[in-house]
Amino acid sequence: MDAERRALLDFKAAVTADPWGVQASWTPMRDPCNFFGVTCDAGAVTWLRINGTGLAGTLTPSLGRFPALESVLLFGNALTSGVPSSFRALAPMLHKLNLSWNTLDGEILPFLGAFPWLRLLDLSYIRFAGGIPAALFDTSLRLRYVLLAHNNLTDPVLPSITNCSRLVGFNFSYNHLSREFSDQVCTPPKMNYISVRSNALSVDIVGKLTSCGSIDLLDVGSNKFSGAAPFALLGSVNITYFNVSSNAFNGEIPSIATCGTKISYLDASDNRLTRPMPECMVNCRGLRVLDLGVNALAGAILGHCVWGIEMLVTFDLAGLALTIRQPVPILA
Repeated sequence: MDAERRALLDFKAAVTADPWGVQASWTPMRDPCNFFGVTCDAGAVTWLRINGTGLAGTLTPSLGRFPALESVLLFGNALTSGVPSSFRALAPMLHKLNLSWNTLDGEILPFLGAFPWLRLLDLSYIRFAGGIPAALFDTSLRLRYVLLAHNNLTDPVLPSITNCSRLVGFNFSYNHLSREFSDQVCTPPKMNYISVRSNALSVDIVGKLTSCGSIDLLDVGSNKFSGAAPFALLGSVNITYFNVSSNAFNGEIPSIATCGTKISYLDASDNRLTRPMPECMVNCRGLRVLDLGVNALAGAILGHCVWGIEMLVTFDLAGLALTIRQPVPILA
């Protein structure tokens, strides 16, 4: 415990600003299990949680000296200067590592995904640059969520992500990822959250997503994808959010015979979709947002099919040659 106290006090010494005074309880004479943000089990530090307090300074090498550590949650602060290589020694029992919303820079260190019990890896909003290292996913057999959004990462979404057989979702949005999407992205059987919004990913993806039968959220907006859009996923039982906007998808919107009952958001705007639109989308009764604007769609939509979507709040057909036609009543 003395070694863990010293390690925590080393971290405090590297803090240059503590606007909320959260480390006031971190004193040499106090039991470190009573430090703010520290949780212990059987006298050993198991959790370090100081988030959203504006803590400024650096991550010290001493933070890699906790043999029973299960969770490191330091998101929402102003920590700088990268992740120390000593983090490699963090306990094999580490379940959660969340360093998001800091100003750590440099590249993602490959070993950050190599903890065998890791469930959550959140390195979003940090300003990391460079590629996503393939080794990040090599031994992450229990990893469920990988969040790397809002960085400066390059290169494609790596096939090695499928080594994470229990992966449920990933968010790589707002980076500079390019080239093709991984062919095996839906290999993990519980994959239900895919967000790669605002990158430079390209080529056809429809065949790469057909096996994502458990999908809840799909956001591939603002990329360079082409070919057919993956509209077949609208029939998935769990889907709630579907965004394929601002790409180069072409072809038609197929008739939607069945639609997931949970879907509330559908945005296919700003593509190259053509041909007549399906007359009726009333099967998507849970929609709150429907945006098909800035395409080359034409034809007529039956009025009752639009107004029959009872929860619809936003309905955008801007720039389309469409009319809303009321059905002719059948007279007795």
